[in-house]
Amino acid sequence: MRRALVGVGGAALLLALASAALLYLRQASGLVGTDLGRVPAPEFTLTDYTGEQLSLTQLRGKPVALTFLYTHCPDSCPLIADQLRRAQDLLGSDNDKVAFVAISTDPRHDDRASVANFSQVHGLEGRWRYLLGSPEQLAPVWKAYYIGVTPGNEMGSSLGDNEVIHSEAVFLIDKTGRERALLGVPFKAQDLAANLRKLTREA
Repeated sequence: MRRALVGVGGAALLLALASAALLYLRQASGLVGTDLGRVPAPEFTLTDYTGEQLSLTQLRGKPVALTFLYTHCPDSCPLIADQLRRAQDLLGSDNDKVAFVAISTDPRHDDRASVANFSQVHGLEGRWRYLLGSPEQLAPVWKAYYIGVTPGNEMGSSLGDNEVIHSEAVFLIDKTGRERALLGVPFKAQDLAANLRKLTREA
């Protein structure tokens, strides 16, 4: 299932079911990834790194690619950011019809300066909305999207204080605010771009 942290004992069964269902899911939704059934996407209102407030409702009329990152991430988050940028490049003129949104998973260390630097390094400055907040503001959003977040200092000495363990995914939300597909990590920029282009063409 798309919103569960799976234990080792159930992983084999889930993988078997997933492999059997994958082709059906892709054909049923018309999009690459896990079909999310057009359920309403959980609402949020947060502030981006430029100081502007943004709610999901404000993005109605555009498909949204939504992910969860942190700027000091040493591995997967930079890769996700680079794939988002590549997808934007592949969209060409359709890119203006799509919104790319990231929500911080590290309220302790993500701030306007770190996000501005991260955005510049990954070619996303002015091309996405990176939303910040306090732990109290962000935690309900993580929970609504079933994103597990654990700071490194709660995981023992194996992780540094700046590291965060969190769920990795990209949610695709259509122009009416409904969840359409989930792309796990790693994913292909080509698939993300193709999905978003299809969503821009829906009535």
